[in-house]
Amino acid sequence: KVKGGENAGMRRPPSFETGHTIPSPQTAKEERELKEQYEMIVREYLLSGSISEAATALGELLEKQSTCGLDLGWVFVRRCVRVALDHPASDRERSAQLLSALYPSILSSAGILRGLSSLVREVEDLRLDLPDAVTELAHFLARAAVDDLLSPRDLQDLVQDLKHAPPLAREVVETALVLLGPRHASERVLRHWGGSEAGTVAHCKAQVHTLLLEYNAGGDLSEARRCLHSLHVPHFHHELVKQALCLAVEDASAREHVLTLLKALTESMEISSSQMAKGFSRMKEAVADLSLDVPSAQENFAQIEVRAKSEQILCA
Repeated sequence: KVKGGENAGMRRPPSFETGHTIPSPQTAKEERELKEQYEMIVREYLLSGSISEAATALGELLEKQSTCGLDLGWVFVRRCVRVALDHPASDRERSAQLLSALYPSILSSAGILRGLSSLVREVEDLRLDLPDAVTELAHFLARAAVDDLLSPRDLQDLVQDLKHAPPLAREVVETALVLLGPRHASERVLRHWGGSEAGTVAHCKAQVHTLLLEYNAGGDLSEARRCLHSLHVPHFHHELVKQALCLAVEDASAREHVLTLLKALTESMEISSSQMAKGFSRMKEAVADLSLDVPSAQENFAQIEVRAKSEQILCA
């Protein structure tokens, strides 16, 4: 799969004043058709609720575009949020869930930030039709941070990128940062559109966390497998890998249990090699922040990564 919008490994997007314009060689007709295809994927998802169908359709479309040298996942992010803004809160919640599910296998952090920031830059025009555009765009940014698609630093950098933009654009990002500030902010952001119910990203993360704690306490591999299967989220298995690695990095006594679990799930192909790699990649990105609380985090993770490769849990 391609990662829409990633730019040489940099998470911060370039300054982008006309976010709706797709670079050449797209003609006006091709640009319109592309937006219609993206919008169709979003609308069909809102009707069916099938994340897997949306992921397949978007992945195939982006793969075709990548053969033409185009990297347009950010345009999908833009269309997804723009459509959601015209829909009720329940559909905004489901759109946020879709973006979370598509990261990082299909959409990249940089692509998500670029797509959202292109809408932020147009908030003055959006507010003519959507009076709550500032608040709702701020919640989409805050939700992306809560779901680990963006970091608070990404939003702080975006404020600086917008220093020459209209004040209302900066207000959107500053509002998002305020939403992320207080204690229990994550829970409030997740509840804004009526989320935090079964099937949401937050619910899946909580279930994975419970699964790992119970497995680490009792070592019951079959029960861990049963719990994983009951979630029905193969596109989200990278979250289990990341959380398991985080547990192993923080607690040396959990390391053997974690490696045993990951090895078993790899050998049985219950977790695919791509989901395993994504989980390790996400942990690698997060380990620097974890080092603030666990000084040996980078060293611990490096040791785990070497062991994982030697035991063929992770492809070398």
